[in-house]
Amino acid sequence: SDPTPIRAVILVGGPTRGTRFRPLSLNSPKPLFLLAGRPLIWHHIAACRRELPGLREILLLGSYNASEFSKFIEETQQELDVKIEYLKEDEALGTAGGLWEHRQQISNGVDYFFVLHADVCCAFPLADILKFHKQHGKQGTLMGTQVPKDIAVGFGCYVAEQATNRMLHYAERPESFISDTINAGIYCFSKSVLAATVKRTPSKNDLFAFYGETETSGSSLSMERDVLPHLVEQQQVYSYFYSDFWRSVKNPGSALYCNEQYLKYYFKIKPEWYAKGPQFVGNVIVDPSAKIDPTAKIGPNVYVGPKTVIGAGVRVHNSIVSNECVLKDRSCVLWSIVGPQCIVGQWSRIEGLPTATAPTGPNMKQTLNITVLGSGVTVAPEIVVRNCIVMPHKELSAPQFNEILL
Repeated sequence: SDPTPIRAVILVGGPTRGTRFRPLSLNSPKPLFLLAGRPLIWHHIAACRRELPGLREILLLGSYNASEFSKFIEETQQELDVKIEYLKEDEALGTAGGLWEHRQQISNGVDYFFVLHADVCCAFPLADILKFHKQHGKQGTLMGTQVPKDIAVGFGCYVAEQATNRMLHYAERPESFISDTINAGIYCFSKSVLAATVKRTPSKNDLFAFYGETETSGSSLSMERDVLPHLVEQQQVYSYFYSDFWRSVKNPGSALYCNEQYLKYYFKIKPEWYAKGPQFVGNVIVDPSAKIDPTAKIGPNVYVGPKTVIGAGVRVHNSIVSNECVLKDRSCVLWSIVGPQCIVGQWSRIEGLPTATAPTGPNMKQTLNITVLGSGVTVAPEIVVRNCIVMPHKELSAPQFNEILL
């Protein structure tokens, strides 16, 4: 294991982002949405801790209010024994602007740093990426992955030299097909990419070049549109190809897919997390404070949150049931996400379709094949709710199909 001192930066975005994730992001920031019972960015932090023995600290960079993350930071620092700091951007600086703004803190005392997008879900092979990055010795390594050809143009696409993996071309959301290898939202950089902190003469090879001669702050700088294409042109970026599970959490359907993948992944390394017993099928994690009737059948691919009560004969599979919900006797929840403090009446069915977790590109029209109940929704007894997005605190007393219920 490599003890090189290293820092990791997680780009958490801000409250204006994640609109496709509503109503799930209305109560708490999307980066704290629970997947396999842990906040989305907990998985990034746990991987940094596991994969990088020389980890100095983790910086969360975004424009949310710091108070929204303070409880999470406090608990995670203790649980994973790692220093975490939240750095607030007063205005949206773009995916690289914040790195520039906080360059001194990011590069202080380390030669390399990772940049991770908060909405990425994968197995985070960070140790291998660092090793590869040191081998090629240039300024950047981008983790790439392969997606179906028809959705590739919705991502950042690249072409790399086959023998060396040096990147030859990069285009963010190209207008026509370039390749099905895409930017998976994880980078390793040498600190020389922030070299302007050291040398005052702007060279074409570091972020300083984008800001001209004067020290300008507050201007937006995009990693994908400004920095990467430029570094690729300078032959400074290599791609590390990753072929395990990967998805970017953009909408509720992708959250369901990531929940399933993480449930599968952690079963190998954290088997003690999982519910055991005849009523549980496949991978299921149940919060210790939830109460489940022994005649209910739960799983596969289910997370049940704190203080939730599940009645007799209830069936739940391929779903996320948040905290303090009540699923009354004989109700059914399939391919759905149930927000906090919802009540589902007896014999009611909340359901999506098995295609809920199919991959979609960021620009593709999302067909409703999942049901999402915002927080505090009440569903009357004997009602079917299929493929609906339901905003918080609605009371449903009639069947609903393929609707967005405001």
